[in-house]
Amino acid sequence: METSQIEYNISSATETQIKLHLFECSENFIPSLDSTVNISEYAQKIYSKAITFEAFCENALVGLIAAYFNHEKKNAAFITNVSTNKQFSGRGIASELMNNVITYAVTLKYPKIILEVNKNNISANKLYQNFNFVQVSEKEHFLTLELNL
Repeated sequence: METSQIEYNISSATETQIKLHLFECSENFIPSLDSTVNISEYAQKIYSKAITFEAFCENALVGLIAAYFNHEKKNAAFITNVSTNKQFSGRGIASELMNNVITYAVTLKYPKIILEVNKNNISANKLYQNFNFVQVSEKEHFLTLELNL
């Protein structure tokens, strides 16, 4: 399927679509997502508390960035999930979704976006470098990255 068939939305996915997507992408995470969280509970939390930036192909959720925006303080947005189905990787979907998150954060006047990533996840770290995220701390195998807007 071509990238032109991808439809981008904000907060339109159902909890079930998010859960199915996370299960499908679990092995793309380092370590696997299902080894670190209960995916059903995580999907419910994302659905109820996060803003989701979504990529759909033929009504299937194939790319997702979930971010928390604390509207009371507006000091930073926090990205909790970035995932793309394996068969759609390398097509610029994660980059398009990240552009959408950044635009949303700027529109709401957030000064920065923060996320955590496993330092061994080369493809994720490359994506974040392309968007000029910088490392602000390291704990065990995880890096905290920040993008000033």
